[in-house]
Amino acid sequence: MDTSDEGLSPNGIHERELLVSSPEEQGFLQQQSRKGVYKFMIFLLSGLMPFGAYFGYDSINAVSKYLEQDANFSQTQIGALYSAYSFPNLIMVLIGGFLIDKWGTNRMTLLFSIFIVTGSLIVALSSSFYIMIIGRIIFGMGSESTIVAQSTILSVWFSGEDDEKPVATPSQQQQQQDEDKPPNQQMALAFGGALTLGRAGSLSAILLLTWVADLTKGFTWSLWIVFFVCVLCFFLTFCLNVLNIYGGVPKAGPATITIVSDAPTPFLNSNSSRLRVCNTFIQPFITFLYELKPILSFPRTFWLIGAICFATYGTVFSFLTFSLSFLEKEWGYSPTEASRIASIITLSSMICSPIFGFVIDRIGRRVTIMIVGQLLLIPCMIAMSWSGTSDSQSSNGDAWNPTIPSDGWLRVLTPYPWVAIIGFAYSLAPAAMWPCVPLVIDPRSVGLAFGVITVCQNASGVVVPLVLGRIKDWSGNYMIGHFVLAGLAASGAFFCIILRWESWRQGDYLESPSGKKPAQTYQILE
Repeated sequence: MDTSDEGLSPNGIHERELLVSSPEEQGFLQQQSRKGVYKFMIFLLSGLMPFGAYFGYDSINAVSKYLEQDANFSQTQIGALYSAYSFPNLIMVLIGGFLIDKWGTNRMTLLFSIFIVTGSLIVALSSSFYIMIIGRIIFGMGSESTIVAQSTILSVWFSGEDDEKPVATPSQQQQQQDEDKPPNQQMALAFGGALTLGRAGSLSAILLLTWVADLTKGFTWSLWIVFFVCVLCFFLTFCLNVLNIYGGVPKAGPATITIVSDAPTPFLNSNSSRLRVCNTFIQPFITFLYELKPILSFPRTFWLIGAICFATYGTVFSFLTFSLSFLEKEWGYSPTEASRIASIITLSSMICSPIFGFVIDRIGRRVTIMIVGQLLLIPCMIAMSWSGTSDSQSSNGDAWNPTIPSDGWLRVLTPYPWVAIIGFAYSLAPAAMWPCVPLVIDPRSVGLAFGVITVCQNASGVVVPLVLGRIKDWSGNYMIGHFVLAGLAASGAFFCIILRWESWRQGDYLESPSGKKPAQTYQILE
C-alpha cells in the first residue's frame, strides 16, 4: 500500500487521511472549500468595486492639457477639480462609515455607486468649470465612501476570527496550539491585493485616457469612457451584494451589522403627524451625532495611524497631482511620455502591494515597514527637486527662484529610478497601515474608524495640493514644493516612530503576526 502523503486538501489535510476521516470532518472540508471560493469572489469583486473611483479620480490629470487648451482652464481650476473631490469627504466619509455600521454594506455600496455614476455623467456632459465642480463633488462623495465600505468588507471576511472549526482530536489540538496560527493571517494580503486592483484604475486612467485624449485631440471622449467604466463598476457592486447575501456572510458581517444605540429619542412616543415627521428626519440626525461618540474613545494609536495616513497620501498623491505638468515643463517630455513615467509609481505599487501584504501576514512588523516606507520617500522628493533639463525662471521677480547649472552635481539625470522608489514606498506604508485599523479599534466601530482614517486621507487631498499650487505660483518652479513634500514624509516617519513606541508599551502587538494584544480587550463603548 502506498503510504506517501503527497497531495494536500485546501485545508492542509493529507488525502489518505480523508479516507478515514469522519463524515462530519468531510462535510466540514467541503463547506470550507465552498467558502474559500466565495471568499475569493468577495475579494475580487470588492477589489474591483472602487475601480471606477480610482479611474475617475486621475482622469483630470490625464486630460489636463486639453482642459487648458480647449476649455481655457487655469492650473488653479484644475487643482480645484481635485479639491472638489476631496472637500466633501471631510464629513461624508464619517456619514458613510456610520451608515455602513448602521445599515450594512449591501445597501450603502449601491447608494455610493449611484453617486459615482451620477457624478461622472455630470462631468462628461459639460465643459463648464462650475458644472464640472458639481459633478466632481458628487463623484467624490460616492467614491471615498465606497473605499470605506471596501475596507469594512475585507476586514470582516478576512479577519479569520469567525471561521468555524471541526472538533479536533487531542493530537490535532496540541498541533494547533503549537502552531499558534494568527487569526488575521489573510487580512494584510487582502488589503494589499485590493490596493493593487484599485490602483489598476489609476494606472489605466493615466495611460488609456492620455492616449485617447491625444488621439481625439480633446478631453470629451476620455470623460465619457470614465462614465462607462463607472457603470460597469456599479454592475460589479450589485454582483458583490448578491454574494454577500447568498454566500454566507461571516458572523457580525457587513450585511448583518446593527448598532444598538442609547441616543435620545424625544419623538418616538408621539402619534402626532408633525412629530412623526420629526421622528423620520431629525431623529436619524440625532442618532448619527450620538454614534460619533466612540470617536472620543479611540486610542492614541488610532490617531497616530491617522497622522501617518495624512503624511503618506499627502506626499504621494500631491506629487502625482503635479507630476505630468512637472515632467513636461521641467524635463521636456511629451504628455504621453510623461504619463508613462508617472505610471511607474502606480505600476510598482500594484506589483508590490500584495507581496508586502503576504509578507506582513507572515512576519508582522507593520510599524517597522511603515517607517521604511516613509524614510524612502524623503530622498526621492529631495532628488526630484534638484532635477530637470531646463532652468526654470520665475515669472515673479520677487520670488525666490534658485537655478542649477546644467552640469551641476546636484542635477539628477533621469527620473525613472526615483519614481520607481516612490511607488515602492507607496506600497510599503499603506499595505501595513490599513490592516492596523481593525487591530486597535472595537470591532463594532470598524466602519466608523475607516471613515475617520479616510477623512485624514481626504484632508491631505484638500490641503497639500492647494499649498503646493500656491508655492508654485509664488516661486515659479517645483523645487520648494518638493522640499515641502520631503518634510511631510519626514513627519510621517516621526509619527511611525511614536506608534512603534506605543505598540511596544502594549506588548508590541502591532509588530506580531497575529496583531493581538497579550490579553486583547476593547473598551466598552457606551
